[in-house]
Amino acid sequence: MIFCVFFLRVWVAEAVRIVAQQVGGAMALEEHGLSPQSAIDILTKSIHLGEEANVMASSLVNLSLFLEEGHDGVQKDLGRAGELYSRAIDEGDSTHAMWRLANLLCPGEEGVEKDINRAVQLYNRAVDGGNVEAMFELGNVLAEGSDDIEKDVVRAGELYSRATNEGGHAMSNLADLLEAG
Repeated sequence: MIFCVFFLRVWVAEAVRIVAQQVGGAMALEEHGLSPQSAIDILTKSIHLGEEANVMASSLVNLSLFLEEGHDGVQKDLGRAGELYSRAIDEGDSTHAMWRLANLLCPGEEGVEKDINRAVQLYNRAVDGGNVEAMFELGNVLAEGSDDIEKDVVRAGELYSRATNEGGHAMSNLADLLEAG
């Protein structure tokens, strides 16, 4: 019995690894014999079986991506995606989940209430964890400012510069910021 449980966990971990690497589209999933629904089923099972926080957080994030994008026969559900991103943050302190959830909270997508202050907190945590996408997005928020968030072009420039130095796509945003003075 113990061997069966161990084997199942190894199989689920391998399936999660494949799904995590190939989550980009149906064609890639089909190469591994997985339909989008099969991938969701595997991710859901791995969440229930996962003992390691990083495996569980990774599965939660990947499942959230399917729900957030709602493609390839998977019904879009931003509210549920947001809940799973929150759980991934709690389970494994996932900077990717922080960035994705903040992206939902900034504009307040359908099923996700707008909360710019929480989004900025999440972006900051993700930046502290080295997430380049969060550097870019937080830079955008600070460069624009809002009713709730004070405009801070100096910090935005620092974030764009750091994102650019770490391989991100913030060079044009940094140039625009510098050109504007």
